[in-house]
Amino acid sequence: MRLRDLKNPRLGALLLLALSVAAIVAATLLPGNGTPVEQLPPSWCLRCGGLWLMDGVSNVLLFVPLGVALAWLGWRVPTVLLTGAVLSLGVETLQWLGIPAQRSAALADVLTNTAGACLGLLVVRHWSGVVLARGRQAGWLAVAWTAAAAGAMIGTAIALGPRRHERPPTPSDYRRSAIAYSPGHGWYGGEPLGATINGQPFAHRGSGPIVVEIEREPVSTIVTAEVRGRDTASGLRSFVFVHRAADTSAIVMLAQHGDDAVLAVTRRAWDWGLAMPRLRLEHAFAGHAEGGGQVLALRAHSSPAELSLIAEGPPQGLRAQLRLSATMGWAMLQSVVGVQHPLAPVVLMAWLLWLWAPAAWWSVRSRWAGESQSTMATAFTALGPLAAMVCTMVALPATVGVSRLTGLEWLMLLTAYGSGIVGAWRQLRGNIRPC
Repeated sequence: MRLRDLKNPRLGALLLLALSVAAIVAATLLPGNGTPVEQLPPSWCLRCGGLWLMDGVSNVLLFVPLGVALAWLGWRVPTVLLTGAVLSLGVETLQWLGIPAQRSAALADVLTNTAGACLGLLVVRHWSGVVLARGRQAGWLAVAWTAAAAGAMIGTAIALGPRRHERPPTPSDYRRSAIAYSPGHGWYGGEPLGATINGQPFAHRGSGPIVVEIEREPVSTIVTAEVRGRDTASGLRSFVFVHRAADTSAIVMLAQHGDDAVLAVTRRAWDWGLAMPRLRLEHAFAGHAEGGGQVLALRAHSSPAELSLIAEGPPQGLRAQLRLSATMGWAMLQSVVGVQHPLAPVVLMAWLLWLWAPAAWWSVRSRWAGESQSTMATAFTALGPLAAMVCTMVALPATVGVSRLTGLEWLMLLTAYGSGIVGAWRQLRGNIRPC
């Protein structure tokens, strides 16, 4: 059964079309956390800003439902592509005109949005031939998808690592930077009293951030800092900024965002155009006034396996920790739901389902071949993706240095894989009808 054979297909397609257009408008034209003016890329750029790959993936996925809806309504390929391109061009033109503020127009967005509409069209056209494949074709699809899923996990682990593997820096490698303030984050209005970077002290007087330059990038960084008062400006304001020589991206940055303290780091993900998760310590600056005498002491730790941020006083007892594991690829591909957001577990489960349920689905369907298969071949196609998943997740912490998976993460992985097995088995047995 195909998508267009469902009951009231036109009503469903129109509903999906309305929802997809609403999502596009909300994501592109409503006011939100825009990019600081000093970080806006050039207008109509092809490779825009540091997070160019994350933006590209997000733009493709944003227009996929539009392509599905239009194809479901029976629109032809040229019409779907033209509609996606015109809608995207209209959005980019409004952003070029300053609607909303702190946005820039990009030719790359038009191309990726159109590609998303095309991908949605392909999903509808090839649903039966790919998703409902059986036998040898399903087996090859299982192998290909397993390789892609394992590659995504391996790529995530590598992206979480340091940008360069160098010998540890010596005390002489730490020095004051010639940069007066944190690039892209403006002047800090509070009063940092001092900081230590891996045991190297840096005193400070007055407002503005403490900016430190390191000759070689350390694998692990410990930063302590004391701040008097607070900054009252909106957005992210850095008070400790550590960067490598000849590179203005932050190895480690301590910043204030409202009442919260934020730890941000740059890893290999930045070089690939992906977002790096940030750790937020909520209410760390609560009760601190501009120009006040209260001092906040913070301790931050950054390593390939975790990020941690502790308020040593006052207020004491505040602590935030983030384990960096190979399952965090979802956080690098979007910036809407952060790693500490209440919906983060839901997005993580959706990410694992996307990666591993199709591999299990096709591995089961490969057993329902129109030709006979040996027991060994059947066992390989059925258990191969599961073995690849387990071996990948066990090996990565030892080889790359990311955090080991928790019991909950293992449970979510196995649930994602098991859902693909159960779904394929039930569909093949006729308990549910394919859609």
